[in-house]
Amino acid sequence: MDPIKEAFSKVKEDMQSLRQAIESLKQELLARSNKELALEAEITALNAKLAQTPQNQEKGFFLSSTGNKGVFRQTLDRQTTETRQTLDTSLLEDTFFTLTDKEFLVFLTLYRLEEAQRAPISYTELANNLRISQSSIRDHISELIRKKAPLIKVKLNNKKVLLSVDNQFRTLNLMSKLLNSRYFQDTQTTLNPL
Repeated sequence: MDPIKEAFSKVKEDMQSLRQAIESLKQELLARSNKELALEAEITALNAKLAQTPQNQEKGFFLSSTGNKGVFRQTLDRQTTETRQTLDTSLLEDTFFTLTDKEFLVFLTLYRLEEAQRAPISYTELANNLRISQSSIRDHISELIRKKAPLIKVKLNNKKVLLSVDNQFRTLNLMSKLLNSRYFQDTQTTLNPL
């Protein structure tokens, strides 16, 4: 009887050892899979930055997507579009005067956060910073894009959305003029001081 118990005991130990080895391999595969996803996201972000450089743009000012596929929303009729226009300061001024206070605040917050982090911003980061829902952020961003605000919206792996302000707009350094123009309309009515 003892040799049989001993044999079963050894088999049980071997099975336990195999289970531990399999679990260890599972954890290693999971870690590698997570690293692979992180690398894919980084590559996509770098490709997006590369597309923003002036030599890679075809006379473009706006590169945006208004689609929300993959996001649970009330409306399903939105489609992804790409809109490109050349920069015109009077058109830009008109665009910023058509924004609601909340839309302007979302744009300013995005501008400030991206400048501080030196990286595109997610809906979550914007929502947390403004203390409003991600759904509201998506709605405001959609309106900003519809009104042709200088935003870039990029989807990573068809899931995570990253937002940034167009680099050409940043290089113009118009933000202080826009703020003055928007909030002190009595003293200045255009972006151009002339």
